[in-house]
This record gives sequence, structure tokens and C-alpha cells, in this order.
Amino acid sequence: MSISATPTQILAIYSGMAGFAYIETDQFRKAVPLLFVLPFLVLSALTLTLSMKSRQKFFTAASFFVSACALYVFTLNRRELALVCLMGSISHILYVMSFLPHVRRVWMSLGVVLGVYLTAILYHCFADLYVSIPTLVFASSLLLCVASSSVLAAGSVWYYESRGSHSVQAASLRFLGMLACLACNSVLILNQFGARFDRSNYMLTILHYVSQGLLFLANEETF
Repeated sequence: MSISATPTQILAIYSGMAGFAYIETDQFRKAVPLLFVLPFLVLSALTLTLSMKSRQKFFTAASFFVSACALYVFTLNRRELALVCLMGSISHILYVMSFLPHVRRVWMSLGVVLGVYLTAILYHCFADLYVSIPTLVFASSLLLCVASSSVLAAGSVWYYESRGSHSVQAASLRFLGMLACLACNSVLILNQFGARFDRSNYMLTILHYVSQGLLFLANEETF
């Protein structure tokens, strides 16, 4: 007999575990890697029990799993930022693959805005660091570029709506989720190379939890 949960139950479990992590880590102040990533691992596993299309289900679950691994590595050892950025990029790419066929055309205005944003943040953070730490700069830049491209893809689906069964509500949730991902990645990079943020751990963790929840809802509703 197969065991499955409804999307509402999965989201409730995910939210409850995130709340538990919040309490047990003293508002995300204590570095407890397993507690931080457990909600994402459970979300990934339970996504596989849904009646989504196989391809979309695999990419969605894999995205959450890789995202959990990236957070685990970052919490365990922040010196592995290059690896964390590469894993974050892979997570974004996996998720985009789940809805890429629904992109009808590119929202050019959003692309211009994201291009200006990328240029500004990359120059601010890495203008004089390309030679001294090329690997880290490449990985960090890749993460921001992939995250921005993901926002563009999700925004294009929302702006033009998508063919097939894609709903406007799901597209909106995905767009918001990707924006939260970009904000999370930006805070991560800026905190390392640009302006320091107070309670950056709190900001990063909240943005991460919220973004993954929104992305789960979007794909569950669509597929």
C-alpha cells in the first residue's frame, strides 16, 4: 500500500519542521546543519509521492534535494562558498527544467532590469577580485546569473501566461518564489563581498524556506 500526503499536508509538515528548526536553533542563530536542511529533505521526498507528471516531479524534487545539500555545506563550513554557489546554480537549473517548456517568449523589459541589476551587483562585489580569487568569483557570479535567468523564465511565464494547464496563480507563486531565491542569493553574495547585513543568517534562512515553499506550491498546482 502506497503512502502519500496531500499538497496541503506536505506544506503543513514543511512549515512545521521549519518552525521547529527556528525554535531549536534560537531563531536560526545556532549552526545546526541537519535541523536546517531537514525540512527541504522531507519536502523533496514527499514531492515524489504526488501525482505530478514524472518529469516535472523528478526535477522539482531533485531541485529541493540539491538545495538542501547546498545549505548543509554552507552551514557546516562557510569557506566552501564556491561549492555552495555551484550547488545552488544546479538547484535553480533543475527547477527551471521542470517548467521550461511552458515559457512562450521572453519578457524583455524584465530582462533589461535584471541585466542592469546583475551588472551593478557583480561590479560592486567583484570589480577588483577577478584575478585574486577567480574560482570563487566565477562560482558566485554563476549563481547570480543563473538565479536571474530563473527569475526571467518564471516572470516570462507569469507575464505572458503559459500554454496548457498552466494557471496564472501558479505562475505568480513561481515568480515570487524565484524572486525570493534571487534575493537570498544576493544577500549571500553581498554579505561575503559587499555590505554586511545584520542577522544575515536569519534573512537567508527565512528567504530560503519561503522560496522553496512557493516553488513547491507552484509546480504542484501546475503539474
